[in-house]
Amino acid sequence: MQSNPVTQKHLLSKRAVLKQIPISGATLARRVAAGAFPPPVRIGKRRVAWVQSEVSEWLAERMEERGSTRMSESRALSKFNGGGE
Repeated sequence: MQSNPVTQKHLLSKRAVLKQIPISGATLARRVAAGAFPPPVRIGKRRVAWVQSEVSEWLAERMEERGSTRMSESRALSKFNGGGE
């Protein structure tokens, strides 16, 4: 019997998302509206949740950006201090 991929998704409440991503609820809403954060899934009339894997992927992308920025800064600092690559 094959499992349904939808049932394998874990959902996060707004509170759980804000524990992982230290921003305000208003900032979260703005980022979702701007397309800069994964949109929530409506699970009831007044309830939404985020797909955990999408939030984790978004966070991983931010961390990768930070890593590439740090590497560029490190190279620039090395050149500034007279070092080579």
